[in-house]
Amino acid sequence: MPEAPPPKTKKPRRILARSLDYARDKGLIEIALSKPSEGEECGITLEPIAEARLDFLPADANPSPVATHAGRELRKATLPCGHSFSAVAVLYHFAKNGMRCPNCRAGVEARMTPQSIPQHLRAAFVSHMERESEAERQEQVHNDMRLATELLEREVNGSSGASFYLDRVVVSVYAYDGMDSLAPVSVQALPLRMMRAPGDRSLGGASGGGRSSWTGARSPSPSRSGSSPTLSFEAAGYSCRQLSINLRLMGADVRAFELVVGARDIFDGLVMLCRTARFPAAMGTGRVECVGQGLALDVKSSGGSLEGVGWTVPQAELVRALASSAVVGALDPPRLPVGLIEA
Repeated sequence: MPEAPPPKTKKPRRILARSLDYARDKGLIEIALSKPSEGEECGITLEPIAEARLDFLPADANPSPVATHAGRELRKATLPCGHSFSAVAVLYHFAKNGMRCPNCRAGVEARMTPQSIPQHLRAAFVSHMERESEAERQEQVHNDMRLATELLEREVNGSSGASFYLDRVVVSVYAYDGMDSLAPVSVQALPLRMMRAPGDRSLGGASGGGRSSWTGARSPSPSRSGSSPTLSFEAAGYSCRQLSINLRLMGADVRAFELVVGARDIFDGLVMLCRTARFPAAMGTGRVECVGQGLALDVKSSGGSLEGVGWTVPQAELVRALASSAVVGALDPPRLPVGLIEA
């Protein structure tokens, strides 16, 4: 009588976790799925594996990597090193932090590709990781800005190092060819050079210390008080002429300008300090107030050309502007009231 064949043993279900750059690093880890024993704890969530869930998964989502009803209890994931965790928790760990065992660090440094996440869980995983990535980016920008502001404040307040920062002040010029229409040119940036007052050698600013400026003897706004040193900046004539040439070459019929004063920070990003109201391109020489900040710029414009920009600001006010400013990258045109423009 022939011998009966041995009973078939059910092979454990497995997931193949591949790295994001599998073609280069050949990162591949085999995860064995099984049913957890009663009370067995996950070392990632610190909950029983049978009950472990991820907060961002829908309440009715199957917490097992196996979508079929027969595999709903396969919630335990065992790595090649022998350590076991909740399957969804280890998949999230691999996708976010890299494919290393949370206990012994065996595995691959690279993160797991989202394609290795089972399809019924993939959308929720990817959506959550994108939200987390954006939140981390925003926090990093905030931290970088705080560090940059602290360093810039020290440079402005320190007489020996002030010129390093103050030579990085710029004004972004927005040209308008109608009531609300930007002229067909990219935003132009003018460097503002710090001008020393006659006889003032404390700040070590730009050369040409005692010469008279095109604005004459300027003074801070009457609302200013106190003994804070006053800093003066001007755009060089060459820069203004080059900007006007650029506008003419592009055929822009400029009717108005709008200025945004900023500074290059230590990361070479742009820190916005103040912005002006919109003013006519043929206003002549005058003072243009900054929107809601109590500062002002001295401007000279005629015939659609910007011929000069000057900025006088108390040193304490410049530090305050730095402390309250934000990194704006490429500055978008501020949406301000039409103001001085006539139809």
